[in-house]
Amino acid sequence: MVQIREEVEHNIWWQIKDGSSSFWYDNWTKQGALYYIERDNAEEEEIEVKKFIHNESWDKHKFLNHLSEEITKCIVDIIKLQLTEGRNDKAWWMLEKNGEFSVTSAWEGLRKKKEKEETLNFFGIPKCLLNYVSSRRGCRKQELP
Repeated sequence: MVQIREEVEHNIWWQIKDGSSSFWYDNWTKQGALYYIERDNAEEEEIEVKKFIHNESWDKHKFLNHLSEEITKCIVDIIKLQLTEGRNDKAWWMLEKNGEFSVTSAWEGLRKKKEKEETLNFFGIPKCLLNYVSSRRGCRKQELP
């Protein structure tokens, strides 16, 4: 299980409850870890999401000190905060409608990813290009809670 962690980790969405999720490394936006989306601005500093919350609202100015305008706007406009004092952020498995992890859905996710990579290699499309396009497009297309 530990060996495939990196392969499936992006399918875990962290719903903000107290803001204890890692700002850079956890997928709390449903777009993936900000460390990989904001490569040019990303820092290796371990900070929690709650550092970007002020008076139960997003601190847009603090976001702009760390993120691009596009990602900041996406977060502030789309992700609605529903803070719950004393409750840790909640993990949801995005490959199942009920949010519960299943080995079957994890296996299917890995299989589809491998098939996608093989197709990209066949057509000579660099994976990094597709990842970049997907990360930029997803912010506009996918509605977040």
